[in-house]
Amino acid sequence: MASEAAKCLSDVICDYAEWPQKYTDLDDLKNLIAQLLNDTPLNERIEILKNSSDANGWTAFHQAAYQNHSSVITTMLSSLESADRLQTLTAYEFTPLHQAASCGHSETIKAILELLVMEEQLQFIKTKSKLSGTVFHEAAENGHADTISVILGYLKTENYVDILSQGDIFGKSAAHLAAQCGHTGALLSLLHRLNLDNQFKVISMADQVGMTVLHTHRAAEMGFIDTVKELLGPLSTQLKAELIFAKKWDSRTAFHLASKQGHVNIVKELIDCLTSDGQKFRLITAADNGGKTAAHFATACGNTHVLEAIVKCTSRDRQLDLLTMQTICAQTPLHLAAAGGYTETVNVILSAVSKDRMFQLITMQDKLGRTALHAAVEETNTDTLKALLDSQSLSDINRILSIENVFGTSVIQLGADRGKKDVSKLLSEYQQKVETALSM
Repeated sequence: MASEAAKCLSDVICDYAEWPQKYTDLDDLKNLIAQLLNDTPLNERIEILKNSSDANGWTAFHQAAYQNHSSVITTMLSSLESADRLQTLTAYEFTPLHQAASCGHSETIKAILELLVMEEQLQFIKTKSKLSGTVFHEAAENGHADTISVILGYLKTENYVDILSQGDIFGKSAAHLAAQCGHTGALLSLLHRLNLDNQFKVISMADQVGMTVLHTHRAAEMGFIDTVKELLGPLSTQLKAELIFAKKWDSRTAFHLASKQGHVNIVKELIDCLTSDGQKFRLITAADNGGKTAAHFATACGNTHVLEAIVKCTSRDRQLDLLTMQTICAQTPLHLAAAGGYTETVNVILSAVSKDRMFQLITMQDKLGRTALHAAVEETNTDTLKALLDSQSLSDINRILSIENVFGTSVIQLGADRGKKDVSKLLSEYQQKVETALSM
């Protein structure tokens, strides 16, 4: 039968969240718990501290960690034998240390770890929650750089890489989470005690879909330029290139993701990190599993500034090679820009190609036999269609308008068949111009 003190202690634990409202002085709460612990037999004390929880399933340690009651935690841990402390703290998968790391409560973390022996400290820090990973994952995701530094201070140097390389349920390391959330300070705290080789090991680690920390590819995808610079800055030229060319499961690099999202500053940074024109062209022309290059992603999304940056760093004689690359559906960047109605993007593409090669680009057909003009007509992108036609001579326009897709449909027929009045009117005007010119 439980003692009266044990029952009172259990009640206090279960109602811990309410006690700070009743005790404005934290010392009063701490003294109450200390007295009840002292009056409760050790076996009952362990059971209560380990298993008694509130309506949210939190033990007293979780509540104290959440509220940053480090002195209360010290009181409760000190009431246990040394051999019982770690077992009590790890009774739940999401431990009080996870809770404190999530909130950035460094003093509470110190209070917990100081009452464990060195081997237990390492074991506790390595403890993983099935969903959230390690304490470093919690601190990194929430941007608690100081907390990360505090926890690392309890580890030996030789343990850094092993612990920081641990993945969560999705295979993401703490560095992945810091990068994808744009917490540059937290990322630097994770890395600053590592030498360059070990830094590279951590940031080049891939998650379940092949994303590195740079991909996190998220640092590139979300547009965190400071994070990207800090990741790449300390690395050698060779290691920078290796990280930049890293591919996830669909063969997309960080460069693809930044181009898709329109982060031109990151696009420029990744290009500038490569030292040779050959490497730069290799990056620019790298295709994913669907055959899409960064230029395809930029044009499909109307990211004109990104396309300009890509074209600018490509030599004039290789620009056509870049802009005529085709996806597995045989679509060029011009097809995608025309389909999206991105007239400004279309003009950038056209201006990058010499007059004598422009006809070749405009008449390229995808697997359904569609030219860029077919794509513009299908989506009723009149301004884009006009830009395409204005770039050609009248004699070439006549040839372009007669090109048929695999269904035997020309651009003019497509406009008429789909009942696109504005498009049909525009095409008729150009037809008339052609006929007039030819009759002269």
